[in-house]
Amino acid sequence: MSWAILMLALAEIALLVWAVGRWLDDRSNIALLLMLLIIVPVCLDSITIAGGRWIGFGDTLEAMNRVRFTWFIFSMPLMLAISVAIL
Repeated sequence: MSWAILMLALAEIALLVWAVGRWLDDRSNIALLLMLLIIVPVCLDSITIAGGRWIGFGDTLEAMNRVRFTWFIFSMPLMLAISVAIL
């Protein structure tokens, strides 16, 4: 299972790199900037889940989860607002 999530994390990182490149080409694109704010916590989530097996329980994994959950608390309203705006 961790390998599948690791592959997902790598795909999300590739998407993040692509999106950053596109945003650097056109910095006036606010929608792309908002998408970056959504992609970053999703990447972090997948990396934390995939790496948790190898990191093992401890302070490092707890710190990664704390950052992951905090970022999701702040980005979830943004995700909902963007979803409603798209529809």
